Order: sequence, then structure tokens, then C-alpha cells
Amino acid sequence: MQEQMDKRFEAMQEQMDKRFEQMDKRFDALQEQIDKRFEKVYERFEQMDFGRAEIVEGILYIVVKRELKKRGHDVKLKTRQHFTDEKYEVHPDTKDVEIDMLHLSPNIIGEATLKLTDVEKLRTFIRKIQFIESYYGESFERYFFCYTIYDDVRAEIKPLLEKYRIELIIPEKS
Repeated sequence: MQEQMDKRFEAMQEQMDKRFEQMDKRFDALQEQIDKRFEKVYERFEQMDFGRAEIVEGILYIVVKRELKKRGHDVKLKTRQHFTDEKYEVHPDTKDVEIDMLHLSPNIIGEATLKLTDVEKLRTFIRKIQFIESYYGESFERYFFCYTIYDDVRAEIKPLLEKYRIELIIPEKS
């Protein structure tokens, strides 16, 4: 009799353990989902500039024009052009593709950022290049403008710049 009760108790204990494991898995999945959502919230906060973006973009545009002129391109760039990426090739979570700088004839595409803290921004620019070249069916000169690059990122981006024929331009501070 005691042996049967022990077996029933062990079976109940085993069932409870399985239920707790399932609950733990559900909680872990929910926690992971919440963490991802907060990461996106933090990314959005980092992108907020509280009104200074227009001033910085204006200054950056002047510097970019100066740097392109040094390279023989005295052109009027279109800035912040938006395209629709139906296949989500550039960004997995949106169809919107924003191109910082674009010019046709001569074909120029550019990305500008104040600081490069990781290689992902360059990888995204590479996907933008591929998207635009496919969109127009033509190749483009490629420029990546950046004022500051973290040292650990500099070594990581060099092979990508070479492989995809992207000229890195770090404007002179004058």
C-alpha cells in the first residue's frame, strides 16, 4: 500500500515538475519578447534628437558637398529619398528604405552618420546599395561619410569597404 502511494506521489511530482518546466519555458519566451520590445524602445530613444537633427543634417550636407566636390562631383544631391522595398531585403521589419544621399548621372549613393559604433550600419548601407542598384539597373559610386569611428569597428569595416568598393570619407575637422 505504501509502495503504491509512493508511486502515485512520484507520478504527481513528475507531472508537477513538467508543468513547472512548461511554465518556465513560457515565462522565458515572454521575457525574451519583452526584452526585444524594450531594445526597440531604447533604439528609438537613441535616434531621437529633440530638434537638433535639421541643424546637424544641414551642416553635414555642406561638408558632404565639399568632400564630393574635392572628388570631382559638383552635384546637387537628393537627400533622404524614400523607396519601398516590397521584399524586405534592406530591413526585415519595414518596407521603407531611406537613402541619405542620391544622385543620378553621375550615379552616386551615400550614407552619412556622425559616429559609427558598430558594423551593422555599414551592412545596412550595403543592402541599400544592392537595393538601389537593382531598382535602377545601374551601378553607383558609393560613399560612406562618418565623423567618428570606434576603434574596434574600424578594423571590422575595412574588408567590407574594400569588397563592396565603398569609399570611406572622414571629413577634415576645420
